[in-house]
Amino acid sequence: MKDAVFLIYNIKDYTLEKDITIPGKYTSSRLIGNELYVISNYTEYKTNNQYIPRYFVDDVVVEANFGDIFYCPSFGLNIKSYVNIFKITLDKRNIEIDSLYFLSPYINNLYVNENAIYLISNYSSTEEITNDSREIWTGSKVLIVNIEDEIKFDGLVTVKGNINDKYWIDEY
Repeated sequence: MKDAVFLIYNIKDYTLEKDITIPGKYTSSRLIGNELYVISNYTEYKTNNQYIPRYFVDDVVVEANFGDIFYCPSFGLNIKSYVNIFKITLDKRNIEIDSLYFLSPYINNLYVNENAIYLISNYSSTEEITNDSREIWTGSKVLIVNIEDEIKFDGLVTVKGNINDKYWIDEY
């Protein structure tokens, strides 16, 4: 599992301005205006007997605030696994980083537009009808993250059927 590394240089004299390392498996990124959104799946970092997401800026560890970690019970409980969303604002004067973390889910697909990020996790479920028969059905859980002003959790929707890839998705 490789970390996502972002090296930001001054274009005038090619000096390194920021070295940002986001641990975990890089999932995707989108550039909207001057804001770079980075999504990764991240597993296991233990501090003081607690699993806390973190990232690095110029080799300095930045740990998540507990208020930035969300738990969705329908995804189960795996305290060692997170989906991370980072917003890196690329301003000429300074670079700001905002982050949000979801405990437990594994993301299969995502859809991003100017207002929101939709994180999709496919699942299947078996329901016993009688002693001899079972019904298997599939579904997708969609975590909605609002990115209009700041990144914040906006809701969870469950739909029947699996979403195959990002081309099957739109906001509607």
